[in-house]
Amino acid sequence: SIYKKHYPVIARMVLNNNGTEQEAKDVFQETVLVLYHHVKQSQFTLSCALQTYLYSVARRLWLK
Repeated sequence: SIYKKHYPVIARMVLNNNGTEQEAKDVFQETVLVLYHHVKQSQFTLSCALQTYLYSVARRLWLK
């Protein structure tokens, strides 16, 4: 459900910044891994909407 709901926004961001569909998929996969690693930490608290968090992480990964 995370993929279905949030992937289109991330893909649009990557594609609008001269990326490909494959790069969008790769960035989204890395973003989900970052989320997974943060959720595993006991002190992690999400203080914004999930989409905002995913977009921020994906944008940082894409610009990197």
